[in-house]
Amino acid sequence: DVIRIKNGLASPRRLHAERGRDWVDVYNETIEDNARAIQEAMKQAMVINADGNPETISWRDLLPMASADSGKSTKPADDDNARKDDDDDDE
Repeated sequence: DVIRIKNGLASPRRLHAERGRDWVDVYNETIEDNARAIQEAMKQAMVINADGNPETISWRDLLPMASADSGKSTKPADDDNARKDDDDDDE
């Protein structure tokens, strides 16, 4: 499905119609679900930050989400993990 969407071989609407789902329902539910999750993560980040922690916490620290382009998390990896991931690519 990802290949078909990324290569323009099918639209999200067509893809969901093939599976008997209504695209309007799918994207409305997805937006609502993501909004609720982000709002809750924002509230919890404020609670954590109000406790006087030395490091500021973002909602993204609590709820890393995949980006539309890469499928990877939008939360940046720290340098050590990024280097380890780069090393793993060579294998």
